Formats: sequence, C-alpha cells, structure tokens
Amino acid sequence: MAAQYKLTVKHLDVTTAYLNSDLEEDVYVEPPEELQSEAPKVYVDDLLVLSSNNDLELEFKTELSKRIEVKDMGEAKEFLGIQIERNKSADEVYIQQNKYIINMLEKFKMSDCKPVATPADPNVKFTEVGNENETDNLADKELYLEAIGSLLYVSQVTRPDIAFIVNKLSSFCKEPKQQHWNAVKRVFRYLKGSVDFRLKYKRVSDQKIIGYSDSDWANDTRDRKSITGCIFLMNEGPISWYSKKQKTVALSTVEAEYIALSFTCQEAMWLRSLTKEIIEKGDQIIELVCDNNGSIINARNNSINQRTKHIDLRHHFIRERIENKEINVRHIGTEENIADLFTKALARPQYECLINKITKL
Repeated sequence: MAAQYKLTVKHLDVTTAYLNSDLEEDVYVEPPEELQSEAPKVYVDDLLVLSSNNDLELEFKTELSKRIEVKDMGEAKEFLGIQIERNKSADEVYIQQNKYIINMLEKFKMSDCKPVATPADPNVKFTEVGNENETDNLADKELYLEAIGSLLYVSQVTRPDIAFIVNKLSSFCKEPKQQHWNAVKRVFRYLKGSVDFRLKYKRVSDQKIIGYSDSDWANDTRDRKSITGCIFLMNEGPISWYSKKQKTVALSTVEAEYIALSFTCQEAMWLRSLTKEIIEKGDQIIELVCDNNGSIINARNNSINQRTKHIDLRHHFIRERIENKEINVRHIGTEENIADLFTKALARPQYECLINKITKL
C-alpha cells in the first residue's frame, strides 16, 4: 500500500511498555486448580503508521500520546526484526530479514556452514521414526524446537521460499530424529547462501490480487493426507502464502486440488475484505489460478455427482464465490504455478525457475 499510494511509513515505540529484570533465582509457579484455560492476549509496543497526509498523521500521534507515552522513531527502517527499504523515486518498497537471519545462524552455530542452492532435498523422504539406521537417534528436542520457532517466524514474514520445508519439519516437533535435525541444518545452509533475499513491492498501473493454488496428493506416507500450497501476489510482490496439510484424506489428485482451491478461495475472500477497507478497488474480482482442469470444472459446476458427493460441503464454498462474481478461476501450466513451491521439495532447476517469479535475489 505504501508503494502504490506513496504513503509515509513512520515507526512509533511505546515508551517503557515492558520493563523487566533478570532473576538470579529459579521461580516455579503452580496455577490454581480452578484456573480456566484461556487464550492469552498478545501485546506489542511497536507501531507502524501509514499516512498520505502529514496533518492527519500529526493529529493521530497527538491523540495517541494523550493515552499512552510513545516515541516517534521517524521513518520506519526496521520493525519487529524486519528491515524496510524504500526507493521513492521508483515507488518501490523492499522488506527483508538478513540481520535476523545472521543472528539466527550465529545462535545455532551455523555461521560458517557451506551454502546450498535449495532449502530441501527432494530425494529425502521423512518418516515418523526416521531412517532405519537412525531409529534410536533422537535429536536435541529443546534445540530443535528453538530452531523451528525461529525459522517459522522468518518463513511467515519475508521468506516464502522456505515455507514448505519449515512447515514440514514443524510436524516432527514431538519426537525429532537426527534426519529431521539434518534437514533443519540444510535450511540454515540455504539461508546462509540467500541471506540478502528480499521481497519487492512497486507502484503499478493496474493494482490487483492474484492467487496461485496447488496440491501434492497423498505424498505423506504417515497419513496420506495431501498438502495445500497457495500464494497471493499484489503489486508484483507476495502478500500471503501458506503450506498446510489438508484435514481430510483426498481420494484423487482432482479432489486434493479442489480442496486446495477452496482453501485458497477462503484466503482470497479475507484479502478482498481487508483491501476493501483500505482502497477503493477492494471489491474487485480476485483471480485464482491452478494447474488442474478437473478441480476448475468442479469449482464451476454447482451439481453434485458420483465422484464429488462425498466431498465435505465446506469445500464447495468456492462455487458460491464464483457465482457471485467475487472470484474467477483459470488454468495455468504446472511450470508456471508458483504455488508448487509450497507443496513439495523441488529440484534446483524447477525451484529456481519458480522462485525467480516471486522475486530475484
């Protein structure tokens, strides 16, 4: 939005929001038995303010200062570990996390590792108990959880290129084996070689959202559930992406692709609602693309037949969106479908071809 509408981006910090001191003693807390389990609230003390009007921005900061003490940090350069760069003459905004990644590599003693070209080896097949010769080799669970937590943040904010493998490895947190830890270290090695990877957003003449959808059918030998992968682009940059295991077992490739397309449609509707609150063209038709003609036919066909009658009704959500002209679905070749990055580990040629469609290093 900042690139498209030439908005100023200011960073505000809530003064003394979180004060703490390190304790020398170990403190143990036992909650009372009658305590109910509730979802905790999450508070942050950093704010971004986007504005097209200096007077309006000043008014907002003045009113906010009456309620809480805030410090104006000026033009946003870094926010929650995300570095923000701006080329105002070209109307471009870049975000990256190379400082965060460098610190992460140091923390896990991977600063001097040998870089690799892809985040995951397509020849490695994970199993719940590990490889036969590694059955008893448990990885350091605490270290594994710390690494996955650090990688998840990066993969969800600025690094869609590692989203699939990080999501995959997070499913082994209960009992990580040595092969899983080796895969984590490979992700670190990939990040070492791509530390300057960044996402670019630019001002365009025709602002629109396009979503890519894909699925990898029954590739997980543990439960035979398929993987949904999707990514949305706006202003030539990614704004949302997912790599998630489907909740039900799909009986065919078409069914897995249809379930993935329905999930992508749900995300599209949320993005449509969000942008409608911000820009005038928020009610535009969002285009979804996938590489499976059968799933597109199912999405456009409101009838239920012998092959689709068992599919959960929630997955037919997309049919109503198409009928209401909120979503349009079209076919794209597999080699052009960047959502393939989020469904499986790819060999280097295909991986580099698709990742370069998102952004270039």
